[in-house]
Amino acid sequence: LKDILPGTASSYPLLFLSTDSLFYFTAFTEEFGRELWQTDGTIEGTIMVQDVCKGPCSSTPVNLFALSQDKLFFKAYSLEWGIEPWVYDPYNTTSALPRPEMYRVKKFCIYPNPAFNNVINLTWDSSINPALVELIDINGRLCASQVLEKQSAPYEISLSELNIGPYFMKISDQNGQILGSDILIIQKN
Repeated sequence: LKDILPGTASSYPLLFLSTDSLFYFTAFTEEFGRELWQTDGTIEGTIMVQDVCKGPCSSTPVNLFALSQDKLFFKAYSLEWGIEPWVYDPYNTTSALPRPEMYRVKKFCIYPNPAFNNVINLTWDSSINPALVELIDINGRLCASQVLEKQSAPYEISLSELNIGPYFMKISDQNGQILGSDILIIQKN
């Protein structure tokens, strides 16, 4: 597609993820370190998303996850934020944005995670009132949702209908306000 690190040295592309129209990967350059890149399959369309860790410092993006075709989530390091989750919307912004509020003040806990059987438990801080849990697969499809009928924790959530793999878990209140999110890994025996 493009010689990201011209010459005989390698940019060592890693962590590939594709959506309908874009392909994401990480690559190394001497000027920017290891950062997130995207391509539409053309030389001109192969660009670095953003120098998250400014200069030759590497942000080393990991856990690339496309919640939908227009948003990419990943974890990366920056001098300003440390290691935090980031979100990138290639169609509505020109840069990725840190999302420390997604995890910094965690008001709920899912366990065990990774899940090795058909059930996980959800507990939450008494300051929130969750009403709905949704599990979304890596293709952005809603795979399971469960209305929380009682307002006491812990709450047992069945995974029996789900395949192994990563899921984005979204927890909302009765008005649809998102209270929190996390990544759930299912590794059934």
